[in-house]
Amino acid sequence: MIKLKNLLLEMTDDGVEWDYLLSEPYTARNHLAAAWCKDSKKVLEVGSYKNPIYKFYTEQNTKLITVVDSKTETFEKNEKIGSKNVKISSIGEKLEDAKITDHDTVVALGLHIPSRESFEVFKSHCQNANIVILEGAINWPATVRQISEIIETLSQSHNVIVDITLDFSNSNVKPLNPSIPVYDKRRFIVLKIYGKQND
Repeated sequence: MIKLKNLLLEMTDDGVEWDYLLSEPYTARNHLAAAWCKDSKKVLEVGSYKNPIYKFYTEQNTKLITVVDSKTETFEKNEKIGSKNVKISSIGEKLEDAKITDHDTVVALGLHIPSRESFEVFKSHCQNANIVILEGAINWPATVRQISEIIETLSQSHNVIVDITLDFSNSNVKPLNPSIPVYDKRRFIVLKIYGKQND
């Protein structure tokens, strides 16, 4: 069994619930998403929790990574990735309140946007993106519905080019709170706009 230690700087109710997503096996989700951002110029990640995508990005094409999560801190900084500086914009607000422009790539790992207003804003960003990367538990009803709705919304403009199930059941990761369930079977999807390159 893989034990989780010192993963969280602060223990909050939400932190206890989702701490297993910070474990090494589950960061495969983050590395996979980052790999699909390799040609992106501007990346928007919604709901990054404590593993924002810029911690996993290793390419040198992106100029801006924007992270929107009501639980994160608000700041801007330049971070050196490879030989280039990438602007990191972290916005600790709900998506409906964040004032951001469209990005060519949109990422949502652990997709579950409780606010309908924020979800409609999220769909709008997806419609204007070249690449959309979605991931979430296959047995979380809200996630299943939202993924299906986004795929349907983008069906006339984007192809589903990746649709796989990630099975972490053999990793034996346990949450710090043993009463919290682990969602170890997850769907990972990449949608790409028809016939357009990121610019």
